[in-house]
Amino acid sequence: MKRLQKGNINTEEWWSDRYARDDYDLEFDDVKFANIANMIENETKVIELGCGVGVLLKVLSMKRPGCKLMGVDFSAQAVETVRDMGIPAMVGDITKTTGFHDYDYVICSETLEHIDDPDSVVKTMAGVLKKGGKAILTTPYKDHIPSSDHVWEFDYKDILMMFMKHFEHCWVYPWGSGRCVRGSDGNIKYGSGNWDTIMAVAIKG
Repeated sequence: MKRLQKGNINTEEWWSDRYARDDYDLEFDDVKFANIANMIENETKVIELGCGVGVLLKVLSMKRPGCKLMGVDFSAQAVETVRDMGIPAMVGDITKTTGFHDYDYVICSETLEHIDDPDSVVKTMAGVLKKGGKAILTTPYKDHIPSSDHVWEFDYKDILMMFMKHFEHCWVYPWGSGRCVRGSDGNIKYGSGNWDTIMAVAIKG
């Protein structure tokens, strides 16, 4: 885990300004978000932490219309955009307790690398789930997708160690690979595939 910046430049004002300027690649993650949606069962409760302008939530609303969705983001501009799509959302700090604790799924996608204290987000992910609930996280692998607003870059082992602190069962995948690195049983199995993006899946015991 390598820190790229001394301070967290990602403030509510910074992101609200970026969203207001529409300076955000909405098409880049279309396929990725569709694949995440395919992992979600219909008629379940799903919360996304760091939902941004709701690109993934919009995909979920179309592919899983029976799901009860909720988005959380610290940008009021982003939350307003999500609500304009008819999807519930609230302004909140995902590094702290949200008050939710009964969700079937929690998603945090392409967000962790922007956060000053990433472990606190993984802790929040565990906190919002009911027993047996599933957490899904994606983040760039190391510097594969360099960006001036990234605070951290992660190796798959970094993500695995964070999740093992808060979940009983966790797996880490290279994006698109069918094999995984399993850490919750104490054995690390190296997965195959290109480490462009890291996906972590964890189940709350």
